[in-house]
Amino acid sequence: MFRSKEESAEIIGLTKKNRRDLSASLAVFAALAVAVIVRYVMNLTGQLGDGTVSTRLRMYDDDAQWITAPNGASVQAGPGIPLQMPTESLSPVTTGFLRAGDLLESVGYLVVLGLLAVLVVRFIRGGIFELWSARLVNAVAIASILAVFLPVIPRQLGGNIAAHDLGWIGADVPDAHVDTEVLNADFWPIYVFCMAFSAMAVIMKIGSRMARDQAGLV
Repeated sequence: MFRSKEESAEIIGLTKKNRRDLSASLAVFAALAVAVIVRYVMNLTGQLGDGTVSTRLRMYDDDAQWITAPNGASVQAGPGIPLQMPTESLSPVTTGFLRAGDLLESVGYLVVLGLLAVLVVRFIRGGIFELWSARLVNAVAIASILAVFLPVIPRQLGGNIAAHDLGWIGADVPDAHVDTEVLNADFWPIYVFCMAFSAMAVIMKIGSRMARDQAGLV
């Protein structure tokens, strides 16, 4: 269904050791998927119970929060501040956008984990140099990028509207120094991960072509 005979290398059967390795790998992916779901559900139920919703805002100058340390030193919170905001002070549209961002993030992680699980199955079954496996590696990289960027859209919209709802920006606040933090430091490890997978896909395509050429010489 997903591959032609010309594009595929020979798929080997699973030995007892292969089955153990496959079971262990799938168990890890299943545990990670459960952790993602539990984390999302716990955050959502906690926010619903408290009547809050979360976002990250960048505050500048006097809008940023100053904290006094136990030794008396004054420290300033970083530019990207996570906030728990009461939903009663926000419009329903704001709350909907921010909750949609959290949902998209969790769904994106689950999709990536599912694709990785399928990829591991193909590798253990001997299909590492299949052209379809190379395409699957590309799919993992693309899904990882989407898992980062898709939640940004509703969070950007929701964060901007939240800042307006709370009075930080608006026609009567022309000099506001608050906006939504689009991407945080978590983006860069994922970007490197995607670039590594893209390079792997290129190597696998070359290996697939070499395997087909060698098969034609036999």
